[in-house]
Amino acid sequence: MRELERTERHLVGSQNVEVITFYTYGIWGVGFRKETSGQDIYDPYTYTYYNNPKNQKQKQASICRSGYRLSCSILGWVSAQQLFSQNSIGRIDPKELAYNDLEAVLKIFNMLPIGQAENNIGRACSTKNSNLYGFIDFGLRCVFVSADSSSQVTDFMENIHVRFQWYKLDGKLIEKTHGTQKPIRKRVLLDIEPAIETLNHFINVIDPQSLEQEIAEVGQRLGAVIPEPLKKLYLCIPRKYLDASNCFVLPECLKNEDGKIRFLSGSQGVFDYAFEHLSPIVYRSEMDGSWSEYGVIDGFVVTQLFWNIMNREDLGIVLAEIPQCTKQSLSAKGALGKNLIPCFQKLTMENMQQLYHSPENNIIAVYDKRLKTLYVAAHGEEPLKNLEEETKMGLSWLT
Repeated sequence: MRELERTERHLVGSQNVEVITFYTYGIWGVGFRKETSGQDIYDPYTYTYYNNPKNQKQKQASICRSGYRLSCSILGWVSAQQLFSQNSIGRIDPKELAYNDLEAVLKIFNMLPIGQAENNIGRACSTKNSNLYGFIDFGLRCVFVSADSSSQVTDFMENIHVRFQWYKLDGKLIEKTHGTQKPIRKRVLLDIEPAIETLNHFINVIDPQSLEQEIAEVGQRLGAVIPEPLKKLYLCIPRKYLDASNCFVLPECLKNEDGKIRFLSGSQGVFDYAFEHLSPIVYRSEMDGSWSEYGVIDGFVVTQLFWNIMNREDLGIVLAEIPQCTKQSLSAKGALGKNLIPCFQKLTMENMQQLYHSPENNIIAVYDKRLKTLYVAAHGEEPLKNLEEETKMGLSWLT
């Protein structure tokens, strides 16, 4: 308590605010506003920002409201510490379990929820006898089960007939064993300018900027060619759209590290994404220090840009989600099919996210295939409320 700090930060699209920092992890700090009112007095929203910034970009970055209450953030953190402190931890691949479905998780685990920690950290459960702990990590997109002994974890997994890998065994972290994941299909990169034009129509503030000289210089310095989609992003998107909520690395900060060039930090700094010289593939960093193929860079860049725009509260954009959204509901005959049209399908074919927009172009959407969640954004609440009424599908409001 004596180490709590009060810091003045600039809120995105608003005034300077005083934030009380209560938690730091990696490059991030988490706090809540000193001045609160109404319901926020009892359970304020948390805010995320760069803690001990390493460069000028991070120093100038604004603080962002995370959309999660203090109680959820604390509960998620405590639950994670509880689970990861155990001697043995099993990790379930998301393809083995519909972990974003709360009812399915509770049924399979036969666990009692200790709270609704449905935030960026995860959702936690514990068994009735407290010998086993489960943690659903939405950032890492996997489920962990832990206990003091490896036999308890093994017995539990056998009882629920779910395959798993050891993350930690008898106190020792286990090196990740790569499965036979289908490799990403390489193809010629496509032009992302039509997607940029769509976003321009949506917010009408994206103006071209000239970074041609910086890009030419950095390519020579790295000894690698910057992929055309990323180059187009640097040339056509103002810098303020590149640092929230997914942080693109600016051209002058790109570094070639053992052949991998990191160009984006996502999921609140949990993952880094990189490309290689003359390769169209995006690679994601893993917790064990390895890299895995994640998608193709043209579609990846576009979906991350969509996500950044959808999170701009300062532009009056409202964000909501439809959890447990199936592909059938997004088909032409589905509940959402008449209101949302797929766009840039060739771009996003090899990626985890797919893009949609309304015929009037007043709603844009990102569908996460792994989370089975649709995120929708619009200027103000009215278009989204109309979508909710027409489709009879309830929205969970994020902003």
